[in-house]
Amino acid sequence: MYQKCEENKIPARKTGFYLTEKSMNSPQVSIVLPVRNGEKYISESIQSLLSQTFSEFECIVIDDGSTDATLGILKKISDPRIRIFSNEKSEGIAAALNFGIKKSTTNIIVRMDADDWAYPQRLEIQFNFMKQHPEVAICGTFIEEYETGIVHTCPSDNASIRTALLFNSSFFHPTVVFRKNIILQKAGGYDVLRVPAEDYDLWVRLSAYDDVLFANIPQVLLRYRMHPDVPRDKYRQKQCSQANKIRCMMLDTLGLLSHQEECVSHNLLFSSGIGISMSQFLACAQWVRKIYHTRLPSFYSQQLVREKISHLWFHFCRDNAPRLWCTGFVFLYVGIAPLSPIKILYWTMRMVGSFVKHSIIKKII
Repeated sequence: MYQKCEENKIPARKTGFYLTEKSMNSPQVSIVLPVRNGEKYISESIQSLLSQTFSEFECIVIDDGSTDATLGILKKISDPRIRIFSNEKSEGIAAALNFGIKKSTTNIIVRMDADDWAYPQRLEIQFNFMKQHPEVAICGTFIEEYETGIVHTCPSDNASIRTALLFNSSFFHPTVVFRKNIILQKAGGYDVLRVPAEDYDLWVRLSAYDDVLFANIPQVLLRYRMHPDVPRDKYRQKQCSQANKIRCMMLDTLGLLSHQEECVSHNLLFSSGIGISMSQFLACAQWVRKIYHTRLPSFYSQQLVREKISHLWFHFCRDNAPRLWCTGFVFLYVGIAPLSPIKILYWTMRMVGSFVKHSIIKKII
C-alpha cells in the first residue's frame, strides 16, 4: 500500500519565479509522476517541472518500490508543491498512475516520467490549450530524443489520431494531459493487465466514445530518454504482444473482423523477419484489400486509413520478397499502394531482384 511521506517544512527553493499562496494551495493542474529506481535522473526531471513558467501545479510523485536512493533524493526536495507517496513493494506503472490520479486535487492531469525533461513552457502551453478547447479530453505533444536530438511527430487532429490508433498509439505517453473525470468515468483508469502497453489500451478504450476528442500540439515540449544502451528485447516483445491484442479489440469493436484469422493478418503487417508462409501472405493480401475498401465511421479519416495500410503493405511486401518469389505479383494484384504505375513496376523489379540475389547467395553458401 502506498504511504504518504512526511511533508518537508523547509521553505521552497527559488526556481526563477516566486510561489504565490494560490500556486501552493490552489493548483490548476496535477502532475502524476511514477518512479522506480530512478536515482540517476529524478532530480533533473523534477527540476524541469519546478522551473516551469506555469507555477500553479501540484506534482504527485509515486515511488513504486524503489530499491535505490530514489526515495532519499525525493525527500530532500523542499518545494511544497511536490507530494510524495511510496510503496515498499512495486505494483507496476499502471497501478501507480491510477493511485496518483485518485490522489490528485484537480481535473487536469499531466503525465511525466522520472527520466524525461520538460521544456519550461510545457505546462503553460498545454494548460492554455485545454482551457481554450474544453471539448478535448486528451492532449499530447511532439518529443525530442534526449540522446540524439531527433524529433518524433504524431497526428494532431482528432480524426487522424483515432485512425492511427488502428495501427499503433497516437500519443507519446509522457507528454499527455487529460481530464480526470473523463478518464475515470469512461474507462475507469489504466488497466494493470495491459502493461507495458497500458497507455495504448486506454486511448483505444476511450476511442469507443465518439464524444471523446483527442489532440496533439504540433510542438516539441518534452525531451525523451531512449536509453539505447539498455537491453529491452523482453520488454518490447511483451509490449508488441499486448499491442496485438489491443489492435484486435479495436477492430472487433468497429465490427471489422469476420474471423480471428483477420486479426492475425492485421498484426502480421507489423512483423518482420519472422518467416511468413505463402498462405499467411495471401491471407494478409485479402485483409489489406478488405480494410482498404471498408468505409469507417465519419470520425475516422478514410484517406489516412488507406495511406497507412498502403505503406504497411508496401513494406510488408518488400521485407518478405527474398522469401516469397511472387511478392511483386501479389503486390500488383492488391493494387492499393500510393505509388504511380512506374514506381510499382520499379519496386516489383527490385523485389524480384532481391529474390534472385538471395537465391544466388543461398546456393553459394
